[in-house]
Amino acid sequence: MKKLFFAILAVVFAACTSEPQYATRAEKLLAEINDPTSDYVMVIAHRGDWRNYPENSIPAIESVIRMGVDMMELDVKMTKDSVLILMHDKTIDRTTNGTGKVSDYTWKE
Repeated sequence: MKKLFFAILAVVFAACTSEPQYATRAEKLLAEINDPTSDYVMVIAHRGDWRNYPENSIPAIESVIRMGVDMMELDVKMTKDSVLILMHDKTIDRTTNGTGKVSDYTWKE
């Protein structure tokens, strides 16, 4: 009887002291963000894995997912014909062979 009591006590203690369980990883990350006492270090990728793939590209996004990064920040710009694209800069100068603002070009251009 004494062993059963201590076994039940151990289970109750473990349940009371364990970390909360979350339905999804996103739910856990949101809880960490909203907890001012959290010491969780969140890894956030800016523009994806831009060291190995073109920034903000699908391969760059897929790479950080494979790495297990917690979040990825995307940069969205709008073209002259109101198409949303992934682009970090306001101009296309640095990442293409063109020049000028993203907003000065249509999607087709």
